[in-house]
Amino acid sequence: MKTIWNKVPAWIKAIIVSIVIGIPAATAIQLIIIFNLKSNTGWGWALLVAIPLLILFWKLVKRFSSFTKPEDVKIKMNLNWSDKKVWFRIVGLAFAVITTIELSSIVFGSAPEAQNAFLKTFKQFNEITALPLLLAMSLTAGVVEEVVYRGIIQNILVRAYPKTGAFIMVGLLFALVHFLPISLLLPYILVSVYFSWVANEFKSLGVAIIAHALADILFLFYGYFVEFDKLGPEQLLPLSIAFVVSIFLLLYGNNSIQTIRKKKLSLQQ
Repeated sequence: MKTIWNKVPAWIKAIIVSIVIGIPAATAIQLIIIFNLKSNTGWGWALLVAIPLLILFWKLVKRFSSFTKPEDVKIKMNLNWSDKKVWFRIVGLAFAVITTIELSSIVFGSAPEAQNAFLKTFKQFNEITALPLLLAMSLTAGVVEEVVYRGIIQNILVRAYPKTGAFIMVGLLFALVHFLPISLLLPYILVSVYFSWVANEFKSLGVAIIAHALADILFLFYGYFVEFDKLGPEQLLPLSIAFVVSIFLLLYGNNSIQTIRKKKLSLQQ
């Protein structure tokens, strides 16, 4: 079986992993959340179910992961909280995701209608029910999507193709599984590239998972307390400023950029 798998093209492996691991894992927890909503028990108990399931998912994937080379992104949460780059990346990545998606929605005049319609159902419930379930959704996206797309698929593709092309391929698959309008495919590919960039920088998933969950928490909680589709053209300027700041935080102190800068300076001299 291992010999057959090794002969499968990397891009097909990526699709198989997404279908066999990523979609079922995320869907299973989402179904529990939906059941919680439909049962209308008065509180969001699905969060207490989702957390151990995510821990189990993490341990299982980590147990069977074969990505141990120095250049691989490891399924680890190792974070150096005293390193300001960790904080810069978490904040920068979270807000780069939000601003990229919102700016694109305003510019192209489109939004993920199916997702927004589902999320608006949470507004029918009180905070004790809705907020834990929205938190469960955010944690699920952060853990499952980053483990699958950065911890497995990215490693598969980077070993077979140039890194930039591999990041874009990961992004395309990431965007397609979100069932978006065509106009939002490019922004979601770009968002995925952000995550790939950061995961590759740290060679682990810690920063990417926390930033992904944080971005979803901010977006979902905002949608619950305000409106998912309230943003309009008047928000273009503040969103653009926030986007520029977030990109600065993403790039600040990156070793690859500093190496390129040093090479340019040496050539000029």
